Amino acid sequence: MDTQSIITRVGNFYWLMSGALLGFGLMGIFSIGIPIFLVGMIMALYRVRHAGGRGFGLVLVGMGLLPVVYLSLSYFMADHSDTFYPDDLWKGLLVYVALAAAGAIWALLEAWRTSRP
Repeated sequence: MDTQSIITRVGNFYWLMSGALLGFGLMGIFSIGIPIFLVGMIMALYRVRHAGGRGFGLVLVGMGLLPVVYLSLSYFMADHSDTFYPDDLWKGLLVYVALAAAGAIWALLEAWRTSRP
């Protein structure tokens, strides 16, 4: 494995991690989410300032994917006899899915644009 691919993978993981922190911070914005959201935002801004915005779509993927996975798993694994979930939970999930899809499209378009001669 060459050095450039390792650097690219670490950079992509960094983008996804900052997006996951942003998404988790949004989920818990009314309790502990504000400091987590700020850490994710500082990570993303640091990366944009020092390495440029290439790969920023992965922030949106992480921001949408972590809440979708967490909320879906908590809904399907919960005991519905004593756990309340609102009937419109799917609307919130739809927002996060749309956010992740927009980030995936952005990242794919960016990869396609850079691979063209």
